[in-house]
Amino acid sequence: MPVFARHFFAVFFIVPFLAVAQSHEIDSLNKVLTTTLPDTSRVNTMNVLARHLRNTQATAALQLAKEAYALAVKNHYTKGVATASDISGVIYLNLGDSRKALYSHLIALNLFEQIDNKRGIAFTYNNIGAVYSHLKNYDRAEFYYLKSLELKKQAGLNREVSSSYVNLGNIKMHEHKIEDCINYYKLGLSNAIKYNDKQNITIGYMNLGEAYYDNKQYKFALSYYKKAEPYIKESGNINHEAHANFAAGKILTDLGEYETAERKFTKALTISKQAGSKNLELNIYKYSSKLYEKWNKPAEAVIYYKKYIQLNDSIYSNETVKTLSEMQSRYDLETKDRQIELLNKDKTIAEATISRDKLVKRFLIAAFLLFVVIVIILVRNIFLKQQVNRVLTVKNEQIEEQQIEIGRQNEQLTNYNLELMKENVSARYEILKSKINPHFLFNSLTTLSNLIITNREGALEFVMKFSKLYRKILDVNSSQLVTIEQEIELVSEFLYIQKIRFNSNLVYSFNIHKTHLKNMVPPFSIQLLVENAVKHNTISKEQKLVIKIFSENDCIIVSNNIQRKENPEESMKVGQKNIFERYKLIGAKSPAFTEEETRYVVSLPIIKKEEVI
Repeated sequence: MPVFARHFFAVFFIVPFLAVAQSHEIDSLNKVLTTTLPDTSRVNTMNVLARHLRNTQATAALQLAKEAYALAVKNHYTKGVATASDISGVIYLNLGDSRKALYSHLIALNLFEQIDNKRGIAFTYNNIGAVYSHLKNYDRAEFYYLKSLELKKQAGLNREVSSSYVNLGNIKMHEHKIEDCINYYKLGLSNAIKYNDKQNITIGYMNLGEAYYDNKQYKFALSYYKKAEPYIKESGNINHEAHANFAAGKILTDLGEYETAERKFTKALTISKQAGSKNLELNIYKYSSKLYEKWNKPAEAVIYYKKYIQLNDSIYSNETVKTLSEMQSRYDLETKDRQIELLNKDKTIAEATISRDKLVKRFLIAAFLLFVVIVIILVRNIFLKQQVNRVLTVKNEQIEEQQIEIGRQNEQLTNYNLELMKENVSARYEILKSKINPHFLFNSLTTLSNLIITNREGALEFVMKFSKLYRKILDVNSSQLVTIEQEIELVSEFLYIQKIRFNSNLVYSFNIHKTHLKNMVPPFSIQLLVENAVKHNTISKEQKLVIKIFSENDCIIVSNNIQRKENPEESMKVGQKNIFERYKLIGAKSPAFTEEETRYVVSLPIIKKEEVI
């Protein structure tokens, strides 16, 4: 379990000394110790109890860890010795004795490595990193934290990686790399939430609050502090309570609420002394001095600053740092000696192995001869099976060739059917188009006969224009699609001819967007709609026929006002159905024919040039 290396802030209420659930567990462990147990079980129980008490009753926890250590040594219980030593190191650091803390952790690391206990090694790396972080040797601390994180991931200790992320975030906080710090804290919090690790959820929220506080983002800080409140209350951890009050004092100092800040610092100092947390006590003295300085109380500021200097000197003395370096060097040297000892043992084992191998070789020779006989029998059986398999393989190949030939013939038949279908569609399309020309010719001749009676000069001009128009009709008659520009030219010629007959009684307009002119429609589709509008509606001075042709939403819209003739001309029934069928045969979207109360509207889908194969 990691030692806190940062200050926290989140709550503004008092939490109980111990949560009920934890209290029950501690009581149960104490009862277990009063019963008769095997020594190894007693060691394990004392270590668990010490781990529970280390943040709330440091002195009692240290005594339990020492007793567990002594009993484990007596019983040659290596794991128990290592665990007790590691727990002792955490307690010593909480009490501000970094020299004893590092010494205890190095003993634990040595023992865990001897028994290859990866979980123990990973946690001890983490705790050694906490010692160096406490001594402000952040490069060394980060080195051990990263080793701990890597080993936890390798060993599948996924729940436990939260503490490593938190500690790495603390390092980045000390180095004033706030963005990296927040990223590490969020990784730790996410992992803790995933595994419902309430201890590290609490730490994650409080650390994020502290990070945003240091970055002067007080709203974000307060939001994370509030999220930590229920977890602090549930845990009953007095260290959390102390850190929360301390952090509250800090932010209230910055906000100018000096009296409330003073109360928070006083409460935090009382709890930190009760828990024996020298590190927190040191920071409370430091920030209390700053509070009184801002509050314009220089005498109190000096008192607390002197307390800070005295405690700081006792914790961070040069002699202590020198001793710790010597301990680390001695540990490295002992590790090398242990490796040499292991190599010598390996040499002795190798010599004994050579003698044993001679006997093994004789046995292996006899076994090999027996093996050869068995192999000969097996090879003979395999050879016979292979002959049978070869015959079956030839048969299978013949069957596969026949299947391939059948598939090829099926493909040819399919392609032939597709060609027939295409020819059928093309023939149907040509039949539909062939109906248009007689329809147009019949209507034009009817118009000419009327002009001969009413307007002979107009009839002559009509014949000339009709001749020119019909040449254009013959030009596009062989195409399945024409450009909208070509169709509009054809319609313009047709309407010009009709103007000769109806003068100003026929009104028409074009409004086609230029981007559509190169796109396509079936030939005569617009012309046929205009022709039918002229044929089926009354056109007179009192009832003018208005035809509008425009583009809208990828469609050509043809509309006219409805004023049906009292005696309509005989219809050849070519119009609407013919257009619909031609769109269907070319595979385009169907046109829409809408008859409103006073208007007839047709929407012809535009066929884009790039869609035409």
